[in-house]
Amino acid sequence: IPRDVIRIESYRADASPFELADRAAVESSGYSAGQPKDFDSPYGPESDPLSIWIATLPPDRLAKYQEADLGTEQSRVKIDDGGGGILTVPGTGCLFESINGLWGSATDYYTIVSQSNLISSRIQATLATDSGLNDAKESWRHCLGDSGYTVDSPDLMPRNASEQGDRNLAVADWTCRSNSGLVAARGAALVAAANKLATDIESIRTTSRELIAAASVRAVALVSDGG
Repeated sequence: IPRDVIRIESYRADASPFELADRAAVESSGYSAGQPKDFDSPYGPESDPLSIWIATLPPDRLAKYQEADLGTEQSRVKIDDGGGGILTVPGTGCLFESINGLWGSATDYYTIVSQSNLISSRIQATLATDSGLNDAKESWRHCLGDSGYTVDSPDLMPRNASEQGDRNLAVADWTCRSNSGLVAARGAALVAAANKLATDIESIRTTSRELIAAASVRAVALVSDGG
C-alpha cells in the first residue's frame, strides 16, 4: 500500500518528525529534530553492507550477480497498471523466486504494487492543483525569502548535505512551515484527494489485506521449514 494511501487518516500522520518537533528541538538538532536517536540521514555515507559489497564487484561479476538476483532481460514480465502505464519486473531470479514464494504469485504482488503506484500518482496530481496547499506553499516561500533563503518549494528541503546540517536554515524552514499552516493545508488536501479516489483506494486496500494475510501464513511456514 503506498504511503500516500496510508497517511490520509490524519493530517498529522503526513507531517514529518521535523515538522512535529518543537522549536527548541529544531534549534538544538536542526533537521534531525524529532528523529529516533539511531536515525541515519539520507545524506549520510552509504552504510548498507550489501550495497558496499556490490560496489566492489568488477563488471563481469556484477553482471552475474544482477542476473542471479533479477533474472535475464528476456525473462522480464510487463504488467499493466490500469492507467496506461506498464511496469516491467523480473520473471526469473532470486528476487522473483522470493516474492513468488512469499506472496504466492509474483504477478499478483506486482499488480498491486503497480496499481498502488498509480493511485499515488493520481493523489500527487490532485495535490498539485489544490489551491489551499498551493497558497500555503507560496506563503512558506515568501516567509523563507524574508529570512534570506531562496527556495521554490518546501518539498525540496533540505536539498543537500550542507543544508541538512544548517541549523539556521532548519529553524527558518520550521518557523515558516508553522506560520504558513503548511501541515494542516497538506493534510486537508490529502483528505480531499482520498475522498475523490475513495473507491479505488478501498479496492486496493482490500486486495492488499488479503495478500498480506496469505503471505503471513506462508512466512510462518517458510520459517518453520527453515528451522
